[in-house]
Amino acid sequence: MLAVGAVVLLVLAGIGIRWWPRDPTAAARRDWQPPAQQPLAEHMRLPPVPGWRLRVGDLGLPSGSRIFTTDSRGPLVGTIGDHVYFLAGRDDDAGPQWWLVGVDVGTGRALFPALPLDVADSGTPSCVVNGPTMVLCVRDTAQDHIAWVVDDRTGAVTYTGPTEVGRGPGAPVLRADSGYAVATTNDGVFGVGPRAELTWYVPGVRVGDLSPGYRPPSPLTRLWTGVRQDSHMAVVSLADGSVVGPQPEADYLPGDAAIYPGGFAVEMGPPGGMPADNELRFFTGDGRELNRVRFPGGLVLDADLPIGMWRKDWVVFTPDGRPLLKLPAHDSLASARLVGSTLFVFRGDPHFPKWAQFDLRAGERGPTCELDMYKYLGTDGQVAVFAVTNPAAPIVLKAADLNTCEILWRLPKRPGLGRVWRVNDTLVRLSDDGTELMSLVARR
Repeated sequence: MLAVGAVVLLVLAGIGIRWWPRDPTAAARRDWQPPAQQPLAEHMRLPPVPGWRLRVGDLGLPSGSRIFTTDSRGPLVGTIGDHVYFLAGRDDDAGPQWWLVGVDVGTGRALFPALPLDVADSGTPSCVVNGPTMVLCVRDTAQDHIAWVVDDRTGAVTYTGPTEVGRGPGAPVLRADSGYAVATTNDGVFGVGPRAELTWYVPGVRVGDLSPGYRPPSPLTRLWTGVRQDSHMAVVSLADGSVVGPQPEADYLPGDAAIYPGGFAVEMGPPGGMPADNELRFFTGDGRELNRVRFPGGLVLDADLPIGMWRKDWVVFTPDGRPLLKLPAHDSLASARLVGSTLFVFRGDPHFPKWAQFDLRAGERGPTCELDMYKYLGTDGQVAVFAVTNPAAPIVLKAADLNTCEILWRLPKRPGLGRVWRVNDTLVRLSDDGTELMSLVARR
């Protein structure tokens, strides 16, 4: 993060510098439109009930198999529109067996018969969504390193064979970032192509995952950031590895970058310079610069809108760099979530989460909710639902009225594998024993 200091706030406009008006936020709020947000398909005022149901046999899985994994990643592979993919397994006298399964949540039908992923040891295979049309699975054992590529549109296996991913010490390791497969090493990151081959390469010394688990990837902007070997930050398109962020300049270097729906912002500052010289620069998702703001503070890296520190306060910006709202002073601001036109700002200990509401239309503060927005799955417009992911917890899902923060209901479960995920606009539940998938719909 670039250094923080106290200076007069300026905006670069065209070729000149102009002062902000006394209250620049009022005009920005009048013009601002929140990004498109897809509501849940079902009303959630009352506890939902199962809609379609699919047992393991309906997915082409043998008796004794379950939808689960033996590691902390969990069985969800990823989603592409209404299509969702899971790992399933069975452990018996013949040893562990694994399958990839796919479901169309719009119809409640399997996309294809369960695809066997033969693994010679007890390790769970790695599977990720790779772009808008592919799912990639990799079996990485001491004996061999085999990949499967599945076409999301047909369910056909378009490639099975060797892969360089996961081969030997220091080899590229498969991971997923915002809906694309990448393979990372100690020195940088590779793209992965339609035959599980390594494609583009960006050198770097670390990578950052910019897709928090509860948020589905943006269909338009899938970006990644990392510190490159020449010590400046890069913003990279996961589709082709192109660097879309600003390049170093003679007197300005990129600092931290924050990505949000539709674009990103980057801290820029002179090497060893004064905080008064720092800027925030705002870009579209494809790297077109929109605005520059003279700003001494740093960025909040996990937020649905650009937020920067000004002295001891935080300023919320529009994606094109206009100040939208000044938040009250607080020691830290780690995260901010946008629901409709309301910004939820993290204000508590992670073990006792509290999120303050701010109406970005009216510029007013609302109630503070003791809810976990990190587990937020979606809203029907009035009621928000939240996943409960602790396997030992007695509930799997809960709902709250966003206007009052009141908990409306809790969906019970037994200890086990039970989970709820959001797939497009549908909630999908895994049964507590891991043998059944079901949609959750409103009571009729």
